[in-house]
Amino acid sequence: MGSWMNVYRRTTSHARFLRSLRNRIRRPRPRKSEFRRLYRLSERFFAWLLSLYEGSLTWVLRHPAPMLLVLLITIGVNAYLLVIVPKGFFPQQDTGRLAGGIQGAQDSSFAAMRQRMARFVDIVKSDPGVANVVAFTGSGAPRRTRAGCSFR
Repeated sequence: MGSWMNVYRRTTSHARFLRSLRNRIRRPRPRKSEFRRLYRLSERFFAWLLSLYEGSLTWVLRHPAPMLLVLLITIGVNAYLLVIVPKGFFPQQDTGRLAGGIQGAQDSSFAAMRQRMARFVDIVKSDPGVANVVAFTGSGAPRRTRAGCSFR
């Protein structure tokens, strides 16, 4: 027990010594006048911003009737915009193009995929709303021949 007390006593005395040494060596913190110009400018800006906020908040709290009127006008404008803004699934600037893709079974070959793509193109072309169809099989990546894309 005595040896542990010796270790504890030495450790605390070393810690006190190092703490006092650090306090003597450590540079004192600069006074407010020694801060750099950017810091002073930013502090002045934030103080101005805070005073502006305090002033506007004070005015709002002293004048509840005009603020209620502003709230009602805002709700009315939102309701008006909700009515007049066009709504729909497709945007007004729709280009009329549609892209799609098909994927074959894992054991299908490139030739079988080409036949399925040709059948898919015929089905899409039979729709009277379709002007033309472009289709290709394969994705360009090695060993990915089971995918196909179609554009109209």
